Amino acid sequence: MKKLLIILVLLILLLGAGGGGAYWWFLMRDAGEGHEASDAAPDDGPGEPAVYVELEALTIPVIRGGAVAKYVLLQISLEVEDLAAREEIQERMPRLMDAFLRDLHAYFASVPLDSPLNVRTVKARLRAIADRIVGADVVREVLIQGAYEKTN
Repeated sequence: MKKLLIILVLLILLLGAGGGGAYWWFLMRDAGEGHEASDAAPDDGPGEPAVYVELEALTIPVIRGGAVAKYVLLQISLEVEDLAAREEIQERMPRLMDAFLRDLHAYFASVPLDSPLNVRTVKARLRAIADRIVGADVVREVLIQGAYEKTN
């Protein structure tokens, strides 16, 4: 009886490890490679260093039925043209953060709770807002450094 139990436990562990490895190999590895390719910074020429503005973490409550159903946490950086653009962003930061929070709150209120976070859609929305607030020629790219969902 003990041998059967040991064999059963080992079989379950082996299947779990194999399933986890297959999950990573077929789903996570491919998703990570595609994400890196889409977030690659455009090459604007040699010798032109990238300038980044890191924003405070955004925490967006997703409300359903009068209660918070989950939180979406985003860590965002903006790639800008130069140091002057960085200063312009920092001067307009309160308006920019307010617009980001308002838009994302409205967006996540309309998305089903069980749907995964669509990083491309969020990036496109934030880029459109940044272009509207600070001008289309200031922000090169919106970079999402981290995206997390916490359910209640």
